[in-house]
Amino acid sequence: MKLTLSIISFFIPFISAGQIESDSLKIEEFIYDQKEGLKIYRINPLNYDSNKEYAAIVIFHGGGWSIGEPSWGFSAAKHYASQGMVAFSAQYRLQNSKKGFTPYESVLDAQKAIRWIRKNANDFSINKNKIAAYGWSAGAHLAACASIFENLHAENEKISSAPNLLLLKSPALSLSGYSNFSKRLKGKINVIDISPAESVSKNTPPSIIVIGRDDTVTPLEGSRLFKKNMDKYHNECQLIIYDNVGHLFTPSTEPDDGWPNPDKKTVRDAQMKFDEFLKKHNYTKKSHSQTDKKEKLMHSINGNMIKIDALDSFLKHQMDSLNIPGLSFAYINNDKIVYSKNLGVVNTKTKEPVTNKTLFDAASISKTVFSFFAMQMVDKGLLNLDTPLYKYLKNPDIAYDKRYKKITARMALSHTTGFPNWRYLNDKGQYDPNGKLRIEFKPGTQYRYSGEGFKYLAQVIAHILNTDMNGLQEKMTALLFNPLAMGESSFVWNNYLEKYRADGHINGKPNKGWSINLKDPDFNAAASLQTNAVAYGNFLSALINGKLLSKNSHREILKIQSSRPKTGKKPGVNYGLGIIIDNTNYGTNYAHSGNNGSSTSQYFFNKKHKSGYVFFTNTENKQTRVLDANLKRFLLK
Repeated sequence: MKLTLSIISFFIPFISAGQIESDSLKIEEFIYDQKEGLKIYRINPLNYDSNKEYAAIVIFHGGGWSIGEPSWGFSAAKHYASQGMVAFSAQYRLQNSKKGFTPYESVLDAQKAIRWIRKNANDFSINKNKIAAYGWSAGAHLAACASIFENLHAENEKISSAPNLLLLKSPALSLSGYSNFSKRLKGKINVIDISPAESVSKNTPPSIIVIGRDDTVTPLEGSRLFKKNMDKYHNECQLIIYDNVGHLFTPSTEPDDGWPNPDKKTVRDAQMKFDEFLKKHNYTKKSHSQTDKKEKLMHSINGNMIKIDALDSFLKHQMDSLNIPGLSFAYINNDKIVYSKNLGVVNTKTKEPVTNKTLFDAASISKTVFSFFAMQMVDKGLLNLDTPLYKYLKNPDIAYDKRYKKITARMALSHTTGFPNWRYLNDKGQYDPNGKLRIEFKPGTQYRYSGEGFKYLAQVIAHILNTDMNGLQEKMTALLFNPLAMGESSFVWNNYLEKYRADGHINGKPNKGWSINLKDPDFNAAASLQTNAVAYGNFLSALINGKLLSKNSHREILKIQSSRPKTGKKPGVNYGLGIIIDNTNYGTNYAHSGNNGSSTSQYFFNKKHKSGYVFFTNTENKQTRVLDANLKRFLLK
């Protein structure tokens, strides 16, 4: 749907009523309102047969209700005619102070046009119950109004003005935020009475909306409100939001309130989404997905097959519906990543896009990577899982409690040291800068999640390797990150992170959370890894397939080492070495999540089917929990 100069160049001055040739498709002119002299143009599909019945689409051009003409819609009409539909492009009255026309007249004319098509459906060989309306910008507003405010001020009309499908591009759906719009209506109608988003009902037809995230002309909030109200009535509504573009898909680096300069890739993708929507509802003969390419499939975590295109759409929808700023996602089949995606922005203020260079805060899934590294130390004979750690390095912070001499590396990696999560958090989870390291039960007898155990083990390994804590980064790079192609992944802050690390967000606003940063740059075995989905996916592939570890060490990581029984609403947990384990009817699943306040992460894999995923977001845990739950439902369908 090209709305730029290419469409304007397609404009042909009309002479007397009749037929105008356009390639092999004929454009026929009709008058649908004799009083106002309003015209509508029809393009039939190739090999049109009047004995058959066709779906129809009517196109309303944009232009702020004040400029434009039906020829702007001819390119789109030709496209839909080529898909087997009878296509129309309608004229409507534009705002004109001398003639007294306002956007209210535009709405009335759009409704008249659809009624006229429906009235003449038999003559045009059209199924009157299969009339779609497509519009962009102000034209999308008219298409929506034709449905939502059906037969506005024409209550005696027996023929409905409501289309059966809505295709809306960069739509103006909520007029309440448009300054001075009431003045444009000249008192003929209240703004709210022609503002579609606020008036969605159970009768609003299936709809698809495509819009740029950075649209300043028809802001995203109106489309989100429309979608929210459609969801309330359980109506079908696809809201597809494109990053890094504004109104009519003009790149965000350019002003979007002038003549549109759409990003071609986005235009093609939006066209494909519209075609698939029409195909889904049996309006067209073909769609891109079925005629232009073979569907790509991959194994799900339970062995079923899933469509890559469906996963694409799912992730974009989750990003938009959950208001997740940025996402890094990877999916693994067998021993490789078969799908990866970077979506959204690094920072909601700067709008810098997430790319393959962007790193995210891994938070607690750092523990799995460090556990793997610790088992490499075991394989080298430098560390024994069951030797008390104090024999390698005494810990003065807990030396007052002799029970600490029972703590081993196995206990540290399986959360049975007796340590709290962090010494500076009291029993109520409140921050206490003077908190003292303590042991809360006999080591090795119970499960209690603890970052302190990982910290002590990291200190031991640093001592064994004759380096300091930050020096462990160099060791891990050589033994783990480089062999597994984990790129710039790091447990320690550096110049690359200063430039490419995604900013965390709380309530949609940038917030550092508990992540490492320039002022707090040091190695934390339990939480400081900075990475992305492709890098971490490469690590998970090695974990699934037992690379870089002995068979025994690989088994130790993936076997149950400790358990927490279910108590009340709190589920039970089986823990390996730095990993959560869950047995299901489709095999054993392994997972871990991470939460540093304003950044979150999650991985999940099934070893039997050698499939899994990992994702990182720069937002709060409440959104990520929903994303992960929805993702599992999607993958297990």
